[in-house]
Amino acid sequence: MGSNLNQAGKPSKPNIKQPSLRRNFSWVFIGQLIFTATNWLTTVLLAKLGGPATVGQYSTAVAIVIPIMSMTQLMLRSVLTTDSKSDFRLGDYLMLRIISTIAAIAAIACLLGTGNFTPTIAMCIVWYAVTPTLDGIADIYQAYLQKHEQMTRNGVSQAVRGLLNILLLGVVYALTRDLPTAIFASGISSLLILVGFDLPNSIRLAKALDAQGELPDGLDWRSIVKPRWHPYVMKQLFILALPLGIAVGLTTLNMFLSRLFVVKFLAESDVGIFSGITNLMNLGSQGLLTISTTIMPRLASYRESKDVGSFMGLIRKFGFISVGFGILAVVVAAAFGEKILAACFRHEFALHNDVFVLTMVAGLLFYISLPFGTALTALRVFNSQLWSSGMVTVFAVASGFILVPMYGLKGAAYVTIIAMAVRCIVLTILFAQNRNIITQRTSAE
Repeated sequence: MGSNLNQAGKPSKPNIKQPSLRRNFSWVFIGQLIFTATNWLTTVLLAKLGGPATVGQYSTAVAIVIPIMSMTQLMLRSVLTTDSKSDFRLGDYLMLRIISTIAAIAAIACLLGTGNFTPTIAMCIVWYAVTPTLDGIADIYQAYLQKHEQMTRNGVSQAVRGLLNILLLGVVYALTRDLPTAIFASGISSLLILVGFDLPNSIRLAKALDAQGELPDGLDWRSIVKPRWHPYVMKQLFILALPLGIAVGLTTLNMFLSRLFVVKFLAESDVGIFSGITNLMNLGSQGLLTISTTIMPRLASYRESKDVGSFMGLIRKFGFISVGFGILAVVVAAAFGEKILAACFRHEFALHNDVFVLTMVAGLLFYISLPFGTALTALRVFNSQLWSSGMVTVFAVASGFILVPMYGLKGAAYVTIIAMAVRCIVLTILFAQNRNIITQRTSAE
């Protein structure tokens, strides 16, 4: 009779079921679709209730906070999900995320102290920073689930977070007409989901792995799910993640640079109009980023198993989807843009359909580049992505100072096109240079 004990001397249990890639994608796509839709509906809601100026105040807070948070958070989610050999513990990622988030809050505080913001926008920035602070911690727990391809729970988490967010923000703003208070209320949803969903799900997964004796170094589940203070290990993780973190931070900044130039040179209402239009592009971006998130662990496993054919096949499929979606978005914007903008926002937005079409062209270029960026991250090519993102930033900043004062909102759209075109070209070249990494590793071995 076979033993019922595993190597750790614990009762053996069936292996954790790994859902299919299609099932994982379905759940994450639904969750991310709802989350993205609610983020976009936040803009629509504020446009309907408050007008372009209110949208401008909210969008300014987003444009200030998100790039700083993105850069300091070091894209640890991608580093964790591609850490197929478990070189670092979950607690290492948690502790580094906590430290980097504190640095982000300090940077935002310094910016508020030196910037020339109105009291309302300053309070919007303060309270909006609460949401990505809490979401940043939840992001590490979700990455832990993602690494083990347990994506169903992540999809539910994103959906519920988005629905709670818009519910709290919408109700509070409708009752008070005070935007900072409404933004603070929306942050409560992130706290509820972190404490009530993401953390418990990670604990359940760690317990299951513990029961199977699959945790490293004889650790139990309690030591896995809490932050770990180990300065040397965190230094190594920081050095590994820093290039990708800065690269992604710059990429995020590049997405917001056009909006920041509108903040600098144009009126508050123009910020609201441009933000509403670009948020439509972000709807498509988030959908494709969901695919990227879903296939990342699978690509990492193909990398480790030296399965070049499966790796390239999955990237090609992603590429076909991205290009097709981008072309469709441009066609729809050109044919029905005015009706879409009027229905979603107000008639003031529909007057800028030319900006909408140009923004969708920029979106097409971003969609084309996304599979290449996903492949490079799965291959752990981090350093090269740093200088490539820096190059995009240089072009965007240089063109922004010229085009936005000269052409207004159309100039901001031109800046976005230039930034995404440079990104597309550079990532294509980098992918061509690094696509043989798996083959080289195989030859070396």
